[in-house]
Amino acid sequence: MREKVIAFVKRGFIMAIITIVLLEVGLRLCGFGVFELPEFSMTSTPNRHLSPDEELGIRMNPGIYEVTINKKLKYTATHLKNGQRICGNLENRSKEQTTVAFYGCSFTYGTGVNDSEVYPYLLQADFPNLNIENRAVPGYGQAQILVNLEQELTSSQKPEVIILNYLSFHNERNTLNPSYRQKLRMGYEITRRNDIGITRFKCSYPYGSFEENELKLNHVSIREISSTFPLIEYSASMNALQSTWDEQTVDAEKDERVTLAMIDRIDEICKNNGVKLVISTMMNDEITSRLIKHCEEKSISTIDIYVDLSQKGFTNAPHDQHPSAKAHRLFSERLKPYLFVIE
Repeated sequence: MREKVIAFVKRGFIMAIITIVLLEVGLRLCGFGVFELPEFSMTSTPNRHLSPDEELGIRMNPGIYEVTINKKLKYTATHLKNGQRICGNLENRSKEQTTVAFYGCSFTYGTGVNDSEVYPYLLQADFPNLNIENRAVPGYGQAQILVNLEQELTSSQKPEVIILNYLSFHNERNTLNPSYRQKLRMGYEITRRNDIGITRFKCSYPYGSFEENELKLNHVSIREISSTFPLIEYSASMNALQSTWDEQTVDAEKDERVTLAMIDRIDEICKNNGVKLVISTMMNDEITSRLIKHCEEKSISTIDIYVDLSQKGFTNAPHDQHPSAKAHRLFSERLKPYLFVIE
């Protein structure tokens, strides 16, 4: 009896090994591979224009940087000590002038273009009677803005107007859903490949969720975000399982509800501090349309600055897919009518 059990276990073990091998071979023949980092690089001189942050996931370091993307695209980025990207001549500013602060992600920050080509900078040149600030940070969604906004608006130098840029892919950032965590894992590993020193920084990202139908902000460490199924770097089947898990566990409806709740909370904070909130939108899709409708119902102002980035010359392709200087000029033109009213 004991020998039969041992033989049965052996046969089962052998069949399991054969099944795994056949699955692995089959997946590779069908084009599935192991987990590999994409060929992407972003470096700066001096080093580390962006760093991990314990509260916000990422932060800007002060200084003047020459940034290089994929060893080809070069641009100059000037970061001020207050965590903003430079937005014109600081000496010409007056505390008596209306301050308009732009919040957003890399599209507003201006990844891939020089300081003077970013649309808040262009607007400052066209509206010298306004103080325009670029408070956008690459990688941000609305969650990061919520973390700091109340403190920023209670300071003596709060803006009179906030123009918060929204793109529909912010939804996944705001909940750190599994699909976006996969992107963060890749981004962190690419950065570590070029700069091993970042591992000494504490890093965690804010995200929103509903607890008893109320929006709550939480944080998760990059270590937890980087946790995956084992052996994805060596096994196509494990990598396929990880990718399937990441895709199938995404709840896009929840991501959208969390984002709308964040917009409402941001609007509430602004109103409580006497600040006008305007949502600028850059995409032409159903998610953006629903957000605009939601804002109309909540009496939150919106402005459409959409530019078709699929058109030639409107991104930094082939080296980078962010908006080009040409696109930033159009963003600026679309915002001018609103700023004329403020001025």
